[in-house]
Formats: sequence, structure tokens, C-alpha cells
Amino acid sequence: MTTLYEETQICAVCGKKSVHSQIGSDSAFGSSDLDGRPPYPARGAMDHWIKKCPSCGNCASDLSKPIKGAAKVVKSATYKQQLRTPKFHKLANLFLCSSLILENAGEYADAGWASIHAAWVCDDAEKDSSAKKCRERAIILLQKAQETGQKFTEKKAEEDLLIVDLLRRSRQFEQANKNCESGLKKKPNKLIRSILLFQGKLISQSDVACYSVAKATGKK
Repeated sequence: MTTLYEETQICAVCGKKSVHSQIGSDSAFGSSDLDGRPPYPARGAMDHWIKKCPSCGNCASDLSKPIKGAAKVVKSATYKQQLRTPKFHKLANLFLCSSLILENAGEYADAGWASIHAAWVCDDAEKDSSAKKCRERAIILLQKAQETGQKFTEKKAEEDLLIVDLLRRSRQFEQANKNCESGLKKKPNKLIRSILLFQGKLISQSDVACYSVAKATGKK
């Protein structure tokens, strides 16, 4: 069950106040997807994960949190175009705009996750081409995160699993397979090995569908 409450936030970009729904408590039952998306009911609350300032268009999980260079990005033509483009679902645009702000600040891990969240929205809206672009962007950002020593999963080995799934679902099969083979050479634990082997099978079949961790490990 997801509980909500209203909170007034002061935008760190323009200083204007606005009221937004915040998640008070959340829960998830079942297995997460291979790209980290939680099961219901948590996955059904995505529209509360991101906010948009009605005055300036600043997009963030917390509008009151200052992010370096955010004002400049929000005023840019690229940002404004992303906020309005019909090529993506409206909610996906908010996540992608947040991703632009975070990328500019050098917060590549969070920027990558914002792009992944946008991909999930596009999946639900059956905008496959847009979801693919979101994942392609996420891969670039997460690779930058790795280069700069920023963690984006709880365990280092899980980073490799996430990138493999993003590569597969964005149809970059050759690179996905290379990453799978590289991961297996590291002699991972049983859980990670089983997921990499499962991914390898999907890659060989050019399968871009969404699968859960439970499915990959044979638990369901």
C-alpha cells in the first residue's frame, strides 16, 4: 500500500512555492524486474517520484534541493524542448528533464536512473522507440558514473547486470553479449551467474522483453 501526503516545496531555481504529493510509505510484493523496476504497488506510484515547478519548469525529485547549474539548464532551449516534446510521455519528459539537470551537475548515477525511470514510463505507454532512446541515454550516463567512481547499485557486480539488461533492451546485442561474457569470466556468485546466463540466452534470441529476477533465476 502506498500512502501520500501533501508538502509545500520552495523551488531552488526560481524561489516560488508549490504543493506536491509525497510518498509517506510504500511497499512492494513480488520480484523486481532485471532493470531494477520494483513490483506493485511501488511501481504504480511513479508519478509521485518526480515534481515539476509550475513557475519555471524545474524538474526534480525534491524541488527545494539546490543542484549546481540547474537554473542555466532549465532556461536552455534543449531543456524546454524536452519538457514539451510529444515524442515522449509527459511523465517521461519530467524524468528526462531531471536527468539533464543532474548530468550537467556531474551527478551521472542519479541522471542515469532518471533516464531509466523515463524508460519505464515509455514502456507502460507502449512507446518502444522512446523507451529505447531513454535506455541508450542511461547506458552512457551510467558508464560515466563508473568512470568517475559513482555507485548506482548496492553492489558493484549488480552494476554489470543492470547495464547488460539496458544494452539488451535497447537492441545493442553484440555489446550486451560481450558484457555478459566479461561478467561470467569474473566468476560471480550463483545468483549473478544465473542471471547472466539467462541474459545470454535472451540476447542470442534477440529478445528485448522485460523479465523479472525471479524468472531469470527460475523461481517463478
